[in-house]
Amino acid sequence: MKVLAAHLVNQAGAVERFNREAETSAALEHPNIIHIHDFGTQRGISYLVMQLLTGGSLAERFAQRVMRYPRLRIAGLLQQLTSALDYAHSRGVIHRDLKPSNVMFDNHGNAYLVDFGIAKLIEGSTGGLTATGTVVGTWGYMARNNGVRMI
Repeated sequence: MKVLAAHLVNQAGAVERFNREAETSAALEHPNIIHIHDFGTQRGISYLVMQLLTGGSLAERFAQRVMRYPRLRIAGLLQQLTSALDYAHSRGVIHRDLKPSNVMFDNHGNAYLVDFGIAKLIEGSTGGLTATGTVVGTWGYMARNNGVRMI
């Protein structure tokens, strides 16, 4: 279960982004995209109920050096993730925050793309949640030659 942190509730656009993440994720039905079971707001608390993934994240596996896989296994992981991304793109959704901590595993080693909190909707965008020139994402995983200058 994911709950919007209390200190974020009053930040402009935070509840809207959280709700958009829930709606976007719930609309994507792919074997390698996190399954959303329910979402909503009760007593002022926004929540998201999702599939339980007990295999940790790709970031944790890198940190623990568990990723010593043969090429064939790495190819399988990449196939799962690119299939999920291709499906999301075909549905008009661009993830925009692909990084090791947003790749999680079930107890069978299957990879899942998670956290569509800053996803961009190509068609039917709700607009107003990010502004032109606004940088979103995780700096260490962003493309560097995109004309954005960080200070």
